[in-house]
Amino acid sequence: MAWQRRSREKCREADTTYGSLLFESYGERLREAVELLFLNPSVPGPHRCALFALANFGGKGGIKALVTTALTHAIDGISQTHKHSALASSMGVALELELRGAGLARDRPGTLRLMNRRMKKATITTPRQLRALGQPVEPWSRGDRFEVGGLLVDLLQAIGLLVRTGDLVAASPEAKAIIAAAPAPRGGVRRLPMLEPPQPWTGFWGGDRKSLVVRAPYLEHQPLARQMAVANQLQCQPMEIDAPMVRLVRTAWDQGLPLFPVQRDPLVAPPRPEEKVGKDGINAWRQQVVAAQRDRAENGGRRRRIEAGIRELEALGQGPAWFSYEFDFRGRIYTANRAATHQGPDYSKACIGLRGDRCGEEGFEWLLWAAAGHWGMTRASHEERRRWGKQEIERLKAAAEDPLGQLGLWRDAKDPWQFLQVCVAVQAWLADPWQPIGCPVRMDQHASGFNIVACLTRDAALAARCRVTGDSPVDLYGHLAEQVTARLRQDMDTGPEHHQRQALQWLQVGIDRALMKAPAMTTCYGAGFLSLADRLALDLEEHCPNLPPAQWEKRLIRPSQYLARHVMGVFEEELGSVLALRTWMRKATATVARHQQHVEWHAPSGMLLRLGREPDRVAIGRTAVSGKRRWVDAKASEIALGGLATARGSMANLIHSFDGSFCQAIVNKAGEQRYGIITNHDCFATTAANASWLAEELMRQSSELYWPDWLAQIRSEIKARSGVGIPKPPMVGTLDRDAIGQNPYAFC
Repeated sequence: MAWQRRSREKCREADTTYGSLLFESYGERLREAVELLFLNPSVPGPHRCALFALANFGGKGGIKALVTTALTHAIDGISQTHKHSALASSMGVALELELRGAGLARDRPGTLRLMNRRMKKATITTPRQLRALGQPVEPWSRGDRFEVGGLLVDLLQAIGLLVRTGDLVAASPEAKAIIAAAPAPRGGVRRLPMLEPPQPWTGFWGGDRKSLVVRAPYLEHQPLARQMAVANQLQCQPMEIDAPMVRLVRTAWDQGLPLFPVQRDPLVAPPRPEEKVGKDGINAWRQQVVAAQRDRAENGGRRRRIEAGIRELEALGQGPAWFSYEFDFRGRIYTANRAATHQGPDYSKACIGLRGDRCGEEGFEWLLWAAAGHWGMTRASHEERRRWGKQEIERLKAAAEDPLGQLGLWRDAKDPWQFLQVCVAVQAWLADPWQPIGCPVRMDQHASGFNIVACLTRDAALAARCRVTGDSPVDLYGHLAEQVTARLRQDMDTGPEHHQRQALQWLQVGIDRALMKAPAMTTCYGAGFLSLADRLALDLEEHCPNLPPAQWEKRLIRPSQYLARHVMGVFEEELGSVLALRTWMRKATATVARHQQHVEWHAPSGMLLRLGREPDRVAIGRTAVSGKRRWVDAKASEIALGGLATARGSMANLIHSFDGSFCQAIVNKAGEQRYGIITNHDCFATTAANASWLAEELMRQSSELYWPDWLAQIRSEIKARSGVGIPKPPMVGTLDRDAIGQNPYAFC
């Protein structure tokens, strides 16, 4: 309720609950009114002379953008009474800015997408900004703005949203009734760690109408005994909260130490220089102001989440705590806690351990192995990691004895807080080898999505690159980076001049595995060329700070699109089976959905997956600078299932169903042995005493899971359940299934 009150005070009521209801009620009415107006432009009436200024809003998308902009502006201040002239003029300004943004979207779409991410909406289409971008600017006169805005205000009165009394305009009685009847906004229940074990799951529904599988009501009457057993096993497992580590995290956070994704205190914009500092001084001041604004806008949510997580950890104190768990419809396991959780960021994981077990020399070597991994040696051999740990024992001990006083010993680690957690465990074991050690030893699967695709399609080449087979810690993302670098060097030697410049720019930035990881993963799950190019533009921006938007097209957008073409070319050569399976999944699900049937099959865990997304029966008004809004579309199709909407996420759903099944199998095996286990999708952890068992079990389960021909089974089940024929899935067929799960570096 306080949020809605602040929205009213700031004239941002279109974002409220009743703002959405007003859009649903009046959006279609306003669109019909605007369409009638364009069809009958000669009908006399007030402000009809403004139609020439709105001509560029013609067309289906343009009319929706016009409706969205006008309705948003009106609803934002719906609780207030306005002077007619003031409301008409301000609405004219909003429409003028949107029309300028539409021109920018037509001529420089990549720049506009980046500007919407990085800049305030009000500054994107100012005349000064557009001139710097080389865009034509034909400013409306004050009279033009009034006439255009007055025309839209008249239409809003005609459809019943506004009512005019004299020179004052306010919400109509009908609109006020919608606002009064709107339900109060309700947030989700915030679930916290518990100081005693939660009640076990006995069915699909638990306490407070919480479901075992979120947002999957079709599973209510399906057999979920295995999933209930997995959730109950994890929920009954006590987790140990390390209070001294929590105090260290709090101290480091309050002191602003560089051990978190963001600093605790936001940047402060300096005051405008009072003395003459010249053009360079003013530009430097503006850059500092922009940096401070961006920091507050982008990192405010992160700061709040970090503070909330630390407070929850402090409230738990020293001792055991229990977490509740749930599944998504693919079978992935999530803890229901969102702030203090072992599936969270580095600092949160470091404060949560398992019930300790005594570990001998072998367990101590696993601790050293884990320390090297958190330091950043995940691509080294097991022997190298253990050797590094033995050589750095003094570093580990010194870091544990005085963490904040010896910050330089551990802050440069890849996972600094988890590295410190292992340091403390190493020091404790050295002091007394017989005391229980609960520090988790984590094993993360390398390139899990590609690992799954290699096994499903029996692709031996891909399997060797993502550690399904072989006996060495090869790196798929590093291999992709090398292939892209080779293409850039070839362009440097034989390409045209503009390609040579762009290749040199990227070679100076450096094409490494970190740059390739996100594009490769998102492409595996379904991202296209534009998403890839935008991602690369954001990465490139970090190496070209403080560039004015006028230079983005040349320095960011074109180079990112150039590199994206090379990256897509490498993916087609190296990840052919991934792209082929993605295409098959999209075609198969779209074909079945177009026959108005759900796409259904059982995952290896036994959970039924049902894909079949109903297309929204709404009109979506997309604007250039003001986001998008939705309202009920009277012309929408009555088709129940949409092929495109269903196919969009099919590849990601397929992959996640397999990593969810694998995770459930590991938890079941840990329960049989009564071993503590921590899961985070494709990452697993147990105590040092049980680390050898976990490493062997991960390889064994990998071999067992992919022994059947799952793609043939999935195709057969989809055909049997839907009655729709779909083509055979792509199979490379070069991978011997006996070789799956033989690489000891698959989890590192």
